[in-house]
Amino acid sequence: MPTLREQVKSRHEDRTAAAFQFIGQIVEELVSAKLIALDRLNETWTVPKFDQIPTPTPIRSLTTHLGNDFLAFITAPEEKK
Repeated sequence: MPTLREQVKSRHEDRTAAAFQFIGQIVEELVSAKLIALDRLNETWTVPKFDQIPTPTPIRSLTTHLGNDFLAFITAPEEKK
């Protein structure tokens, strides 16, 4: 969503805060739908804990199994040659 800031035009003089609140709402809805895995800590989101086995990376994926399935569903299949 590279042009999100432009899409979230606000008449309020602090347009950055309006865009940040909009992005926060999107993240909250993705977490609520169990498509991404983030933890809520006060007023911020934190990444999941490190995996015990760091292969290929020690940080857990932010997408859940359901999120991965959803991404596979909405992704256009590759054309076979």
